[in-house]
Formats: sequence, structure tokens, C-alpha cells
Amino acid sequence: MRTAKAFLSSFVVLLICIVCVSQISLKDALNFEYLMMDPEEYLGKDQELREADEESLNQLFFASYYVGNLALSRYYLSIGANLLNVKFDLFDREEYIRTIAHYQPTGDHIDLLFETLTLFPEVFSWEVEVGGGAEITALTHFAYTLRPENFREIVKLCDDVNLADKNGFTTLARLSRRTDSVMDKKEMIEILLEAGADPALPIPGGRNILHDFNWWPIGEDYSEVLELIRQSNLDFNKQNESGATPLHWAVFPYGLETNSVAYVKFLLENGADKYIADETGATPVYRINRYERGFKYATAEEIASRKEVMAQLTELLE
Repeated sequence: MRTAKAFLSSFVVLLICIVCVSQISLKDALNFEYLMMDPEEYLGKDQELREADEESLNQLFFASYYVGNLALSRYYLSIGANLLNVKFDLFDREEYIRTIAHYQPTGDHIDLLFETLTLFPEVFSWEVEVGGGAEITALTHFAYTLRPENFREIVKLCDDVNLADKNGFTTLARLSRRTDSVMDKKEMIEILLEAGADPALPIPGGRNILHDFNWWPIGEDYSEVLELIRQSNLDFNKQNESGATPLHWAVFPYGLETNSVAYVKFLLENGADKYIADETGATPVYRINRYERGFKYATAEEIASRKEVMAQLTELLE
């Protein structure tokens, strides 16, 4: 739950709970105990609680979730609370996704995650802001944050692993284009591909996944991922809005710590044309030399590493 909430005084939290409870129309008057019950207590009231109307259960769900009783929140979902009708604002929706999608969750987090997605697969399409105004689907957020074993299981509950966010990116496309650290990125990509994610879907800007999937850490073996991508009948010479092919993007000299040279070889072996020029008339080999202008902020070691990669790339493309 968001940091600010974590520091609310118990008095403010109690006021919130009282407001929620005061609106509930259960047969018996409700009080704070209905939000803080442990499993033994709420199972003992099971028959009584199941007689509540949906609106009452929705309010009980939201209030118990708000005070951090995730086990009780899950129980209210299981007996009829309708998450899709809970009066979440946009920020509450985002925080709900973040709460149930911890990389190192407790049992309560995971139980609520699976209960939520089993009953309401529509949640996969909810969106979460990730900074700079960009929004990703809940499915993408799960790929970024969950452990592979949990992500593998929730993907089975998703009706469409090719869901695109408002900016037009699928989860597979988002994962492929990230150059920062993503926990278990390779395994997450494999899970998506095995679940039916389509690498051939277009990406905004006239690109395909080959433009974005242009390097990986030197210590990781991406051969299986590349083979799955190759089998999807992608256009290895797809030109984006500025005329650049995947090969134009792949020749950036990232350094010896990446497998950018291996990726260029993969593109060439599968029909990438090194003579195609972009709208400025530049071929991939020309771009290699132009990238050297960006070295002014690099260390001497980084420059040496990148120049060695440039030499290898130039040899491949001349």
C-alpha cells in the first residue's frame, strides 16, 4: 500500500473504517471486528456474511483491504464481493495491483492475487502508471514484479496475453524493449511466448519486436527465445517510420558486456539486408560510426569496449 497510507495515524484509519461500516446494511449491525477478523472468526460467521447484499460485501472488501487484512479481503471476494463494482478511484486501482504483485509476497498476497484473477480476469487489462506518464497493463506489471513460478500460473488465467496498453505495447513488447534490470526477464519472455504471445504484432512507430529486442547480458543464453521469435514469421527488414530496420537499431555498440554482436549475426542469418538505407540515406554500417559521437560521456574503459564491438560489427556489415 502506498507509503503515505502506511503512516496514517490509527485514528484516521479508524475513521475511514467507521465511514465504510456505517454504510453497510447487514442483518446485524457491523463494527470494527468485521474488518479485522481472522479466518477462524469469519468462517464462524460465514452463513451470516453470505446473506449480505453485494454492495455491503463490496464495502467490507474495500475496508478490510484498506486496513491491510488481505486474508479477509480475499474471503469477501470468495463469497460475493464484486471487485469490478468496488468504488475504486484510479489511484486505488493502481495501488491494488501493486499490493497483490509483490516479488516476495506473503501467502496472503499470493492468495488474494489468485482469487482476484480467477474471479475477475478483466483485472489483467487495468493500467498502472510507471513514471513519465507512461501506463502499462496489470499483466505487464505482473511480468515486471512477480517471481517466474507465480507469473507462469497467473498467465494461465489470462484470456489474452497479447493485451496492449494505451500506448499500443503488449507485455512481450514491453519486456523486450527494456534495457534496465528486469527480474528474470528471459524466463518471463519464454513464459509469454509459450502462452501464445505473438512476436509479430506491430509496435508503435512502425516497428516490430526485432527493433527493440537488440541486446541481452553476455552471461545469458537467449537462443531458445530467439528461435521462438524466428518461428513467428517476422519481417526481418521491417522499416519503422524513419525507415530504420531492426539492423539499424541493433548496431549500436553497447559494449562487450552485452550480446549485441550475436544479435546482429542472428538478424543477418535470417535475411536482414545490410544495404537498406533509412530515410536519411544511412545504412546500418554508417550508423555504427555515427554512434561514436555519443562516447564523450563514457569512461576510457567503456570507450575501449565499445570500439571493439564497433570493429566486430563493421566487419560483419561491410
